[in-house]
Amino acid sequence: MHMHAEETDSRWEARVGNPVTGQKMTATDEAAHREATFQAMKRTRIVKEMVSGDYAAVLRWKQAVPGQVIVGYSFDDPAKLDLALLRKEHAAGRLDAIGEVGVQYEGIAPNDPRMEPVYALAEELDIPLALHLHPGPPGAASSGSRSYGRRWAIRCCWRTSWSGIRGSGSTSCMRGGRSWRK
Repeated sequence: MHMHAEETDSRWEARVGNPVTGQKMTATDEAAHREATFQAMKRTRIVKEMVSGDYAAVLRWKQAVPGQVIVGYSFDDPAKLDLALLRKEHAAGRLDAIGEVGVQYEGIAPNDPRMEPVYALAEELDIPLALHLHPGPPGAASSGSRSYGRRWAIRCCWRTSWSGIRGSGSTSCMRGGRSWRK
């Protein structure tokens, strides 16, 4: 299961409703969101989750339930990714996965050469890499994200993850609650 941890979220104040049930959001801050998520997981018997989002918040989720959270580091633009920081966090035992990787928001396909240093780092650290695919947040396809596209991302992800991508041998492609894993 994949979850997002956020320090702040405008939806908490707006009380955005669940698009399926219509139930209004009850969380009003990070701690309430984390606790409500943990309670829902317990109720539905989810025992482990990969959490990404605001990295400091992700670490607080891990601190709250150490054996349950797989810590991921999110990014959209590989040019802005600090590989040295990821090495340091992994060496300190805090980083378990690279992801959620949302390069499609920047118009970058998973098989773009700019991703090679990220794949090499996943291989070096022997940790999984989680690629995010469409649909993304509401309105993402028309929100101004450059070259945001579902079809090419899925094609490239399949091609990349099943054709011997460099890395730990574990590539997870996440889309709309479904996961394709090598």
